[in-house]
Amino acid sequence: MSVIAKMYALNTPRTFSQSQQVDLQCVCDERIMTVPRSEPVPGRVEENQSFSTASPSGDCRFSLGLDEPVARQEEFYLIFLQQFHEAPSFDNAIMVSQVRCVSVTDFGGTSKQVEVCSDYGQSGEHPKQSGTFNMRMMIDNPAASVQFQPGKGGYWLGIYRANQYDIHEALADAHA
Repeated sequence: MSVIAKMYALNTPRTFSQSQQVDLQCVCDERIMTVPRSEPVPGRVEENQSFSTASPSGDCRFSLGLDEPVARQEEFYLIFLQQFHEAPSFDNAIMVSQVRCVSVTDFGGTSKQVEVCSDYGQSGEHPKQSGTFNMRMMIDNPAASVQFQPGKGGYWLGIYRANQYDIHEALADAHA
């Protein structure tokens, strides 16, 4: 199982003494933006249109070390893998979390809302692991939404900077 989402930093992260709180929101189809967010990157406009169709809304919040600065409107790939025993390598991810699917709400058709949070008390460990992750996202891609089972754990999440890796590089790293 592998599911990928693309989100961007809504604001500059809120900083604390040893960490920062990062709030992400699903990327949107830039054709509907009234104010350009930034200079378009070749290929990213079409990519964001595709992601916007598959996951039209959603947000997440997580804790990240201060050694990984996050810029407002910076884009990220969130890659979910179902792997029950050991943590995937996620070598180039900025943050890793072991997560569980809290709920899946079926709105009919292809629309499902998935809620995912940190899976506290699990034994997996990763050097870039964060114990604080919460996400709620609408998924309009049946192949992706069926991957999440409510109440089940065994999922790992790796977050990659979209300005450093393209979608294929991030997926290759997650599956290494």
